[in-house]
Amino acid sequence: AVNAGMKYIAFTTKHHDGFCMFDTRTTDYRVTHPSCPFHSHPRANIAKEVFSSFRRRGLAISCYFSKSDWHCPWYWAPGFPVTDRNPNYDTSEHPDIWEKFVRFVHAQVEELMTGYGPIDVLWLDGGQVRPPDQDIRMAELASMARKHQPGLIIADRTVGGEYEDFITPEQVIPEKPLSVPWESCITLGDYWKFFPNDRYKSAANVIHMLVETCCKGGNLLLGIGPDAEGLIPSEAASRLLEIGKWLKLNGESIYGSRPLSPFSMGNVRFTSRDRHAYAIVLNNSGKAPPPAEMEIRGIEPQPGSEVILLSDGQPVVWEKTPNGFAVLTGDRFREDQPAWVLKFRVSGN
Repeated sequence: AVNAGMKYIAFTTKHHDGFCMFDTRTTDYRVTHPSCPFHSHPRANIAKEVFSSFRRRGLAISCYFSKSDWHCPWYWAPGFPVTDRNPNYDTSEHPDIWEKFVRFVHAQVEELMTGYGPIDVLWLDGGQVRPPDQDIRMAELASMARKHQPGLIIADRTVGGEYEDFITPEQVIPEKPLSVPWESCITLGDYWKFFPNDRYKSAANVIHMLVETCCKGGNLLLGIGPDAEGLIPSEAASRLLEIGKWLKLNGESIYGSRPLSPFSMGNVRFTSRDRHAYAIVLNNSGKAPPPAEMEIRGIEPQPGSEVILLSDGQPVVWEKTPNGFAVLTGDRFREDQPAWVLKFRVSGN
């Protein structure tokens, strides 16, 4: 993950199926229960191991947790037909059952907020669990979570309101910058889960998605499904390392950056950081050589200032044009790069 350039991990502690990847006291349906073959492993509490490992390497922790739970008898109750992903009973007619479920969810979240070290983000999925029919008492839940984890960011996904600190577009990047914090969650392959012979996106494709996300002020959460042994497939790992190599040279234009108008112009995306502008030129021609002269429209450097090719830290020859500025490329603009990044100051900075 570090070599891939990642800055945080979002780990699925429990998905909609209800199987807990942590040592909960609330249900036997967990990885540490004697009925699970993995329970005897010294690192059976997978969530704790993953969080601790990533934290030791300086990565932030996002704790994914599904509010809905199809295994819990207080969400899909015995004796009622299951018709969809919602509770299979009328919660207004059976408030006693629903109250048991609310307490069940609160207990699991409290376990995660108290027994797994510092948590940076509580990523709540299952957006159908919301008032009026599925009131999980979010005010109480958020207050409890933040009491144990001060500064906690919460994503009450798709619900909106004061407990959705950022929004989470799925498998899509917004067309324009948004007025609220956001994080696009997109799979590396075709599936969220592990799938044999999955079709993984190329490293160049993911880098372009990352640039597109950052120029609009968002984060990219890349979904990767490990296999049954907990291993990342070799093809997926190879993609991640390719992404990391590009970020090692050009990450300055990505990490901690902010959108910069005009955001996007042709195949160029713009970001800013520490009073510098970055023009990220997407290589859309595969591995063909770049043109001898490359024009950047919609923005121009300060007169007499340097324009730096970020990958080698050296200045390029540039000149002002009626619509922006142009740079001479040459051999330093390697044709195998998914994107080239130019760093400069603009007027007023």
